[in-house]
Amino acid sequence: MRLKITLTLLVIFLGLLVYIFYIDTSGPSHEDEQIADVIAPPDVSYIRFAKPGSSTGTTLEKQGQRWMLTEPFLWPANEYAVERILSQVRFLDIETSFEVDLLAQAKASLSDYGLAPADLNLEFGAGDERSVIGIGKATDIGDNLYILSVDRKYIHVVDRSLLDSLSINIEQIRDPRIFTSNVFEVTSWNLQRDEENTVRTRIARRGDGWNFETPIRARADTPSVNTLLNRILSLDTKSIVTNDADELSPYGLQTPELRIAIETEQTREVLEIGSPVPTQDGSPSIQRYAKREDRPTIFQIEVEFQDLLANAQTKLRDRHIFGIETAEATSVAIAQIDEEPLTLQKLETGDWEILLRDPERGIVSVPGDKPAIEELLALLDNLKAIPENGFINDAPSALDLETYALEAPRFTIGVTSRYPRDDKNALEVAQTETLMRGANNPAEALSRFVKIKNTPFVYSVYSDAFENIDNDPLLFRDRNLLSIPEDANISQILIERLADKAVILDTQDETTVNEHTPALIAQLANLRAERYLPEAFGSSVTIAQQQKPWAYLLTLSLNSESADHTHQIYLSEAQGPVLIGGMNEKANVFRLPQAFIDPFFETIFNRIRRPIPEQPFADDPLPEAE
Repeated sequence: MRLKITLTLLVIFLGLLVYIFYIDTSGPSHEDEQIADVIAPPDVSYIRFAKPGSSTGTTLEKQGQRWMLTEPFLWPANEYAVERILSQVRFLDIETSFEVDLLAQAKASLSDYGLAPADLNLEFGAGDERSVIGIGKATDIGDNLYILSVDRKYIHVVDRSLLDSLSINIEQIRDPRIFTSNVFEVTSWNLQRDEENTVRTRIARRGDGWNFETPIRARADTPSVNTLLNRILSLDTKSIVTNDADELSPYGLQTPELRIAIETEQTREVLEIGSPVPTQDGSPSIQRYAKREDRPTIFQIEVEFQDLLANAQTKLRDRHIFGIETAEATSVAIAQIDEEPLTLQKLETGDWEILLRDPERGIVSVPGDKPAIEELLALLDNLKAIPENGFINDAPSALDLETYALEAPRFTIGVTSRYPRDDKNALEVAQTETLMRGANNPAEALSRFVKIKNTPFVYSVYSDAFENIDNDPLLFRDRNLLSIPEDANISQILIERLADKAVILDTQDETTVNEHTPALIAQLANLRAERYLPEAFGSSVTIAQQQKPWAYLLTLSLNSESADHTHQIYLSEAQGPVLIGGMNEKANVFRLPQAFIDPFFETIFNRIRRPIPEQPFADDPLPEAE
């Protein structure tokens, strides 16, 4: 039985082979043969679609690497829209096809299918070769479309998505962008304004930043420049006005009010901006007529930052006074007229020292306070011209400098650094910039004139920037009062009231210790002065312009493997939030920080914090009179 089934299947299989190789001799289907008639070649560089007999249409031509609209106006095309049209033509899904020659037998004609003339002609090609597909009407059944093949021999029934891709608005086919450059590609750009285009502002890239080249050579504010440049490059055309550039006067483009030129290493793109577009109610308009210098097409744009463009020379200028990175300074010299300058010098370790002139020993150095000096450098780094009115004079005369009290300034600050501002590349030789402080600015309250030596620019800055800058060494002297070594321990803290020798705190006597003692110990482990006072240490201290004896003595005892140490700090009476201290070993008087004052006062007065009553007064605080 199994043998019969096997033989039967073998006979059937052999029969199929004979049929395939000897009987079925048909080739590809008729529809497959005609696909080549409608598919666009892969190297298409020309597309045009228009109604037959019409003088206007939509023409796209590939120029270099991008597609351009050349009809009805000259403008870059939307690359995605062009690719969609090409894809629809190349990958047409043909439902069925029939020969044009057979129409007469069916008593039909091309006009019955909307193909004589066609509703729309689609022309494409490469070089000088052109091919045309006629697009007719929709089929009565199904969402399809009749098209006439390139050789006009066949009518194909295809999906109507081809017509949909050609029926999009011209605004969807054009690229709305005006500029093709990106911010990181731009090497320089300039603005020309007024009718003669004589007022020119040119800005060029400098490393990671920007510089003005005209009308003055000065630093530009890099973040502001990048922001404005990005807004310019993002400008879009709102609508096309005309493709005829023979008459520019009605649009204010014969002599544009503003020209913006964007330059990269490969391109130069220029936008010309003309008159405002009139509004129906006569109100000011932010829309302007404009055109590209290299194209005749006039269009409308919306510019919301016209004031910024008109005042770019001021609004984009870097307001920083110093042109070097003061945070990377290696030395600072602060001088007042007729006084010895104060020099701060950075060591290779990163610490700072103060160089002082001693009548007997010559130049001596004392440790500088790194946080205080870094605070000074940060202040200088943020020293800026006053917004809007801070650029006083870019080419002052000798008489101007005398008026500003900058001809022979009474106060100067010299900073040396190896890094230019906004530049990570170090200079081969360190550069020194000297700030000269001049007179008060009568036109701007609480401000004064300043200038960098050997540069022409005069600025106005707020006066409070100089409140904490002086050539007093005490401002920058090392403020560390106590620093307990790692191998040392606090063995005792003793606080005595000097008036009666009463012991207020003795850490070896638990009866005097309270809950605030640990916080006080923590402060003494690394005690810093808030600032030094210009007074030598003695048996008394100046408080409210009166000499008063010290009120308390704090003795700190340390023991370590090497030796025992004792430090004594004399403390004044409290004057509001101020507590003054003095140390014989430091030979100075100083103000103590609030972080020390709080636990010290709590310890001295043993204050007990009580909760505030919900109702501090009785409902009826006074008894009624009988």
